Amino acid sequence: MDTQINNNQITAGQKVKETLTDNKGEFFLALNIGAYTLAIYKEGFIPNPKLIIGVVISSDSVTTLQKDIRLYPQ
Repeated sequence: MDTQINNNQITAGQKVKETLTDNKGEFFLALNIGAYTLAIYKEGFIPNPKLIIGVVISSDSVTTLQKDIRLYPQ
């Protein structure tokens, strides 16, 4: 039940403190919520970066819950 992200492993249900990266952006927050690991990472570039929220459910699944949360006005 591990998910590989650039030589880092995060397991569903694991508390993740270190910074992780994947091809979509940099993880800057990952929290344990019950059986899932909630990972929030940024995508895009200034002046219009986005926050992407996903839940690691299995070894090959990161489900996007919500996206396109603007950090700065357009």
